[in-house]
Amino acid sequence: MSPDEKKTGKGPADEPGFAFLYVPDSDQELAGGVPEEKYAIAKEVYEELLRARGDRRSQPPPFVMDRREGFVAWMNPGGPEIGLEEKAYDVCASFGDDTRNAIAALLGHELTHYYEKHDWRRHFVSQYSDLEVGKDLGALDDAKRNEAQADYLGGLLAYSAGYEVQDRMPQLCEKLYAAYGLKEELRGYPTLEERKTIALRAQRRLQELTKALDMANYLVAIGEYGEAFDYYNYILKEYQSREIYNNAGVCALLAALEHLEPGAFRYRLPIELDLSGRRAGKGVEEDKTKVRQQLIDQAIDHFKSAIALDEHYAPAYLNLGCAYTLQGDYRRARYMAEVEATDWAKTAKQEKVLTDCLVLSGILDALEGEEAAAQKKLQNAADQGNTLAVQNLDILKGKTPQSSTGMTMPLQEQIDGVSLLSFAQEPEADEDSEQIVNAQRTLYHKTWPDKNSRLLISMSNDGDRMVFIHTTNPGFEGQTGKGLSAGATLKEVTNAYGSPDRSVELTDGRLLVYPGLLLVMDRAGKLKRWVTYLVDELE
Repeated sequence: MSPDEKKTGKGPADEPGFAFLYVPDSDQELAGGVPEEKYAIAKEVYEELLRARGDRRSQPPPFVMDRREGFVAWMNPGGPEIGLEEKAYDVCASFGDDTRNAIAALLGHELTHYYEKHDWRRHFVSQYSDLEVGKDLGALDDAKRNEAQADYLGGLLAYSAGYEVQDRMPQLCEKLYAAYGLKEELRGYPTLEERKTIALRAQRRLQELTKALDMANYLVAIGEYGEAFDYYNYILKEYQSREIYNNAGVCALLAALEHLEPGAFRYRLPIELDLSGRRAGKGVEEDKTKVRQQLIDQAIDHFKSAIALDEHYAPAYLNLGCAYTLQGDYRRARYMAEVEATDWAKTAKQEKVLTDCLVLSGILDALEGEEAAAQKKLQNAADQGNTLAVQNLDILKGKTPQSSTGMTMPLQEQIDGVSLLSFAQEPEADEDSEQIVNAQRTLYHKTWPDKNSRLLISMSNDGDRMVFIHTTNPGFEGQTGKGLSAGATLKEVTNAYGSPDRSVELTDGRLLVYPGLLLVMDRAGKLKRWVTYLVDELE
């Protein structure tokens, strides 16, 4: 807004648009009277987006709502604040069951404008308009680029917060323009058709990155750490979050464990994945000690990057404590587990993280010869339902933790009637699904109109290796090969499948790893979803 527009209150307010880089007149009071229920729902969505963003390097802007009809939604960097009008809320509410998804799409867009500092050029131009650099910058039109980035990164933010925003934005644009009586062409901004095109392209890219993130997380779960790291690096080039840095660090730390000599470390560390190049240990013989230290250093760097984004992020402190434990730096490890991770987990009421902190503290006691103290802490965690504590108690008492009951790969396991062994004989992918991750890897996906599942395919670019990941979608109503449905208890799972080969700790549960099968358990110990997988490697 120009100085003259600021004085008169004219300008973009006469041609209101949504998600614009518009700063409402700071002298004009925000109208009150928004119903408490509407504000509470929108505020809850907003706070979930902030948690998912996890970037506390600057103070998050407060959220406001008002009853004016002209600004729709805005980002005010001068406040700072993120605003939403009641009328815009009502448009989002017209999506019915998708109300929160629509709100998340709108507010995620605004938060991206804030965190990506899209307003910097306007302020610079106004302050330095007498200089050539100010005139040159003023002649540029960044609106379309900024809107595309806000749609894309805002959508990824909303997705990482658990909202399904794919394909919502074009329809949301149409409804908002119609509700506010906006012209299709607004001065200084993309046209309605351009915005819809931008949104569609951004959503396509969003879908690609979310599939890459899912593939990365599942590759960690099945122990394909080198390949998983390629995917995390691919994502981090475009989108950085505390969860992705944390998971990349987990990937490196788990790979470091594979470079330990057999029996060198007895205990099972509570390294938490937030579901949220070459394969390690293969190829040329390497100095395991050197590689292990490099991987631990890499993990520490990533955990610190997650903490730099959010100093309140308890899982990264816990994982950092695990890394220091492997380094033999028990003093730092104990501080991370007993102070930093515990304090922030209490603040965030993360019960799973809290019991994992007890597990790590108990392991540290055991490593330092304080077996009585270790047993007390591990028993405390076990009494709270932490199964990793039970396993470490067995180790402390000299028992060998149970593994799966001699099961071979349950290739009879199918999702939606799809056998991965059969599929791998003649693999096929959806058109235009190719994502070139790097010089070594390409990602494809396969969906079916009559199935509630999806299949991801990671292929090495020399064609000698493929990884197939087939996962149930939310609301899947089928059963596993042994008759389990979503909601099955941990006891029912282990009765049917035996103890898992291993498990991956999650911030809100556990992922049980069987040959060819992953069972995702929630924090209450109930089956949430499941995955079949196959690694097809030419000799």
